[in-house]
Amino acid sequence: MGQGFPAKIWREAKEEYQELRQEGRLLYWTTIKIPGEGYEAMVPYVVALIRLSKDKVIGGQLVSWQGKQLKKGMKVVSVPRRMRANGEEGPIRYGIKWKVR
Repeated sequence: MGQGFPAKIWREAKEEYQELRQEGRLLYWTTIKIPGEGYEAMVPYVVALIRLSKDKVIGGQLVSWQGKQLKKGMKVVSVPRRMRANGEEGPIRYGIKWKVR
C-alpha cells in the first residue's frame, strides 16, 4: 500500500478479526495505588500482561484478586465487567477484565 492518507489506507485495508482465547496465564502485573482521574474509586487495582498463547500477550485489569498471592503463570479467565458509567442516566460501558482462577 505504501504511504498515504491514513483514512484511505484504513478503508482499503483487508479486515482481519481474530477471536482471542478466553483463558490465559499471568505474565507480569503491578498494583495501582495512585489512580488516574476517574479511577479513584477502584484503588487499589491490578493491571497485568496476560499470555494467551505462545505469540499473543494482552494487557488488562485483574478482578477478584484480593486475598490471593499473585504468581507468574497463574491461570486467569476473561470476564465482562463494567468499565465506566457516565452519570446516573448516561451509558454504562462494559469491557473485558481478567479474573484469577
